[in-house]
Amino acid sequence: MKQIKRNRLLLFLLAALLCFIWGNSLMPASVSSDFSNLIRDVINFTVGLTGNDGMSGTGRLRKAAHATEFAVLGALVTVLAVRQRTSALYRKYFDSSRGRRILICIVALCGLITACIDEAIQLTSPGRSAQISDVCLDFCGYSAGALLTARIFRIRRGRRDVSAGMHGKTQAPERNAAGR
Repeated sequence: MKQIKRNRLLLFLLAALLCFIWGNSLMPASVSSDFSNLIRDVINFTVGLTGNDGMSGTGRLRKAAHATEFAVLGALVTVLAVRQRTSALYRKYFDSSRGRRILICIVALCGLITACIDEAIQLTSPGRSAQISDVCLDFCGYSAGALLTARIFRIRRGRRDVSAGMHGKTQAPERNAAGR
């Protein structure tokens, strides 16, 4: 029951993040620019930079925001995929070397499709345009978040396996003993 609640929370966070990403893409250029300028000014004020010392444009800020949004998205999708390891669907289709490669492709495809939809939405917003470079940036951010999260899960799983082995709870020594 606890796992179901956590999965629902993760799905809710995923939906909220998609609404945030795509909602920002629906903003007209003037509103989006004003919002970016506000964020830039808040960052400059928070860091204590003024005048020529502060951040002047918003181009890099906007790119960093896109990459960060998609990194969080990649992390969420990866967490959801990893948490399904115990499900019957996962065991049936993805519990093999080939199946895991397919799952990795599915997770990656989710990021690419989301980035393409994000840019397509911008085509409908006044003063905005779609750019292939933004799709690439979004997908790179998504991939970084997904890879980092997968690596963290792998490290944590390795530590659990090692600590369980130190307490005699793994079956590897038993198999070795039985084979002697």
